[in-house]
Amino acid sequence: MKQGNILLVDLEFECKLWKRRLELVDRELRCFCSRNDELRAMKGRKELTAIHVDALMQHQKTAATLLNQIKVMEQELQFYNKDFPITAMHQYFIDHIELRDKVQQTVMEHIQISSEVLDVLSV
Repeated sequence: MKQGNILLVDLEFECKLWKRRLELVDRELRCFCSRNDELRAMKGRKELTAIHVDALMQHQKTAATLLNQIKVMEQELQFYNKDFPITAMHQYFIDHIELRDKVQQTVMEHIQISSEVLDVLSV
């Protein structure tokens, strides 16, 4: 934010960061599921409970939904002049802040879920 104005290029930058974080979350979740499948194939190895697997699947759906919302926001940005400043009261910025909060919450949940899953999947 520069002198009370918010530049759309700044919002676009945040969208890029969010996409990268959520793509990392998605890749990590797929890795967890793959590791669990490997452990399931081995007799006598500890594997994730159904509750953990359900949590991973739900978390993956949440990340995918957020990624779609970010892509829509990026497409909308293409229709605006990048140097066009908006204020904190502009609806586009309000939507952006709501999406930022959702992404941050999802990343924090991912850290918690990852910690629990890694306790099971690690040696």
